[in-house]
Amino acid sequence: MKYKKIPKINRATGKQDGWRWDIRRYNQQKRRYEPVPVDGIPEHIRKTQDEEVIKTYCQSKSAEEDAVRYRAQLRVEWKKKYKDFTKQLELFEAYQKERAPNSYENDVYYLESYAFHFFLDHKEANNHLAWSAHYDEFRTWLKAVKPLKWNRNKLSLNTQNKVIKALNVFLEMVGRQNDEPIRKCPQYKRSEMVQVSALDILEEDEIKKIQDALLDIRKESHDLFTVLARTGMRENEALGLCMAFITEGHFKGKSLTKLHDQISLYKKLGNYHGYICLESQPALGSIRADKKIKDRFGQTWDVGTVPRKPLKLRNRIAPEHYRFIPVFDKKAWNILAERWNTQQDLFEKKTHGKEKRDYLLFDGLTASMFYLDVQKAFDKTKLRFRSPHKLRHTFLTWFYGHTDENRFLARKVAGHNEERSVQIYSHINEQIGREQDLKEQSKRKMKII
Repeated sequence: MKYKKIPKINRATGKQDGWRWDIRRYNQQKRRYEPVPVDGIPEHIRKTQDEEVIKTYCQSKSAEEDAVRYRAQLRVEWKKKYKDFTKQLELFEAYQKERAPNSYENDVYYLESYAFHFFLDHKEANNHLAWSAHYDEFRTWLKAVKPLKWNRNKLSLNTQNKVIKALNVFLEMVGRQNDEPIRKCPQYKRSEMVQVSALDILEEDEIKKIQDALLDIRKESHDLFTVLARTGMRENEALGLCMAFITEGHFKGKSLTKLHDQISLYKKLGNYHGYICLESQPALGSIRADKKIKDRFGQTWDVGTVPRKPLKLRNRIAPEHYRFIPVFDKKAWNILAERWNTQQDLFEKKTHGKEKRDYLLFDGLTASMFYLDVQKAFDKTKLRFRSPHKLRHTFLTWFYGHTDENRFLARKVAGHNEERSVQIYSHINEQIGREQDLKEQSKRKMKII
């Protein structure tokens, strides 16, 4: 990376209006320096007039880029040197594709980029049977290694566990192939993992402040933020919302009527205005296909369509795996209804074809755009940042508390498979209640009996 100070020209007057920094990154493929997009430079770096700050920033970024290139070079070298592991990686991909069609790509990435990188590059251990001698070092290394994909200092404990899990699945596969027992790497216990707490939950006034800030940044992000906060959906599920998933009125159908009756028992929830029937989620990061593709389930998708995959923890798209989410919040429902009506106009013109599943309510908005907008909103309001996924915990904590901790309903709405997954909301409610008691108690003196 390199930088230089250049005049800042006022477009209206054509005269110089101060100075600005021109920061450029070297493009290896084109063999030239190219400007770094403004959004890719932190605000405090763009606005500073201290050259030492700019110099330090560019040096640190250059060091990061060199490290990434070095690791990429090492991965190429071991692929050339250890032909058997290149083949084993392909076998592992096919093996995981069958076992976990939704997450196999991440498992392959974790295995290749972290596990293989450590054992083959750092330890030069070509025999997988000898890897167990380095497990303690491997776990220590994972705690210190810098992530490849995200601009963070270290891997989260949850990601470390996923890397170890991918390694163990690989060893299990190899063990079955060769009919040999292989000692697996110890994973972190659930009790050791960072648990969701009351500090991760957004309060009503915080949600309102972020909503107001997002309105000034991007209305689409404001709308998505509101829907996530009031439905508990995951980001990818909400970005995949289409006309076919939204229904007015109450649940209908034999089994769904029972769900409606149970929800109606809890008056604190209030009435719901409509519901979301989540059938699937987008299979591509870019949402729409830019070319004709065939997915891993054998289905062909045309240009402009929305390729889909099963919901999390589901192995296929089928009615028994659909998730039904009532919308209690009037503002969230109006957002969904307004966006549905907009897509209805496009559907009548057949803009994206004849399938309602290709008419997205948040068309054009991507996960990265939304994440950056939420970051800006938190910075603007000076609130402690919490990721968009915390909105899911916020809604489910509210829903769990207002249904008297009905685990059946919580699992239905959240889409959890395991009982223990909804138990965390009980602990959060207890923690919130305890904090409220302490706050009220601090305002008065105790009674002496």
